Amino acid sequence: AGPASGQRKRVLGKWDITLFTVSAMLVIDQLTASASIGTSVVGWWIVAFVLFLIPSAFITAELATTYPDQGGIYVWIKQAYGSRWAARTTYWYWVNVALWMPSVFLLFAGTFAELFAEDLGKWPRAAIALGLTWAVVGVGILRLELGKWVNNIGALLKVAIISAVAIGGFVLLFRDGAVDDLAAKDMFVPDWDAAKFFLPVLVYQLLGFELISSMAGETKDPKRDIPGA
Repeated sequence: AGPASGQRKRVLGKWDITLFTVSAMLVIDQLTASASIGTSVVGWWIVAFVLFLIPSAFITAELATTYPDQGGIYVWIKQAYGSRWAARTTYWYWVNVALWMPSVFLLFAGTFAELFAEDLGKWPRAAIALGLTWAVVGVGILRLELGKWVNNIGALLKVAIISAVAIGGFVLLFRDGAVDDLAAKDMFVPDWDAAKFFLPVLVYQLLGFELISSMAGETKDPKRDIPGA
């Protein structure tokens, strides 16, 4: 039977949700920011995983199970504080994404120009970013059973890129040695003086669990699949 009037088709399975979350959280453009912290980033990653990533995963899984409705964070806040605060929060959320997305596309255009077209001016770069923005709008208009493959393929490409960078790093490490001192005290004891500069970058890279819940109404079994993913 097809969906009732006003309802969405449930097309997202656990595999789709997992890849969507990987695509949302694995942010390649932040690699250099975390690398600039130095060897102490290892200790900070452990702190961020234990004190932020794992709790946020459990919280999101619990909320998605309790309120498995289309809308995600809007639904959660509406249940607690009413529709006015829910609308305000989702507006702020939207503004964050609306400003972040073109900034990534501008970064892409600049990197593309450095690699392949050094004489490319600012307006052509802006045109590339604008075109990519409208491409995202186009994907959003597609039926989800088609549009989900953009996220799925994107997640696999991100994993491939990160893996290539990691393998390359180990090859350089064993071939040429480390640039920094890899003493355990430097790697696993966080540098507290650097926290105010770098900890927000790491936390930012660990956001995104909540995104898939905005499409809970299009998930086959949100109560089971979102926490599982």
